[in-house]
Amino acid sequence: MVVRKIEQFVDNLWGWFVAQGIVTLLFGLVALFWPGVTLVTLVILAAIYLFVIGVMLIVRGFVKRSKTQSWWFGTVAGVVAAALAVYLMIRPNIAIGTFLSIVGILLLLRGIFDLFLAAYIVKGRDRILWILSGVIGIIAAIVLWQFPIQAGVAFVWVLGLYALIAGVVSLIYAYRARSFIDKLKVELGRKK
Repeated sequence: MVVRKIEQFVDNLWGWFVAQGIVTLLFGLVALFWPGVTLVTLVILAAIYLFVIGVMLIVRGFVKRSKTQSWWFGTVAGVVAAALAVYLMIRPNIAIGTFLSIVGILLLLRGIFDLFLAAYIVKGRDRILWILSGVIGIIAAIVLWQFPIQAGVAFVWVLGLYALIAGVVSLIYAYRARSFIDKLKVELGRKK
């Protein structure tokens, strides 16, 4: 019973990291290979990204509704993300300042989270990827807050590079999670 719950958790975690990694990589590629894209268009692209993440959190929350008591937290976070995405799509010109502030906060939080994972959760060779991702996220947030207007064009590059690194880290983590569950299934098969 416990092993089955661990197996389900890792399967869900794997799917989440794969989806997040792919969407993040695509976002990073768009940001890097179309540097002439205006900040308004980038706001709309980020809003689409945020909307997809929000919808994924909402769906995941409802799927987990009967399995965990904390399902509502992910659902509320998803609703907030989706609502913010709709606001950014409706008012991209007005939302640029707000968008840059929010992106700075998200980059800072993701950077801190990645450093936390590197310090306390991730072991071995993967730790350097999480440290790199965390440091780049924090630096990107600081640069964005210090030079909001001048950082508009640089922001495209910094965010694109960060998204590529974060996407690769998510996909590597997904691969590691999948390897773990496959090994667990083999071990369980031998014990039967």
